[in-house]
Amino acid sequence: MELSFIHAKLVEQDKILSLLRFTALSLQKKGVDQWKIWLDPPEDKIQWVVNGLLNNEFFFIQQGIDNVGMVRLSKEDEIY
Repeated sequence: MELSFIHAKLVEQDKILSLLRFTALSLQKKGVDQWKIWLDPPEDKIQWVVNGLLNNEFFFIQQGIDNVGMVRLSKEDEIY
C-alpha cells in the first residue's frame, strides 16, 4: 500500500472543515463527544484551520486517487 501526502491549499478550507465535521458525526454516532466542536465550529476553530493552511501544515493522505485521511503537522500546537 503506497500513500501520498499532498499539501492542502487555502482554497480547500471547506473540504477540511467538512472532513472534521464528518469525523465528529461519526464519533457522535458511537457515543463519543470529543470532537463535537467541529459540528458547528466557532470562529477561533475556523481560524485554527486557516492558520494551519497558511503555514502549509495540513496534508491530505491519498492511496492512489482516493483520499484516505488528513493530518496537520506542526512544530507547536497553538491551542493545545
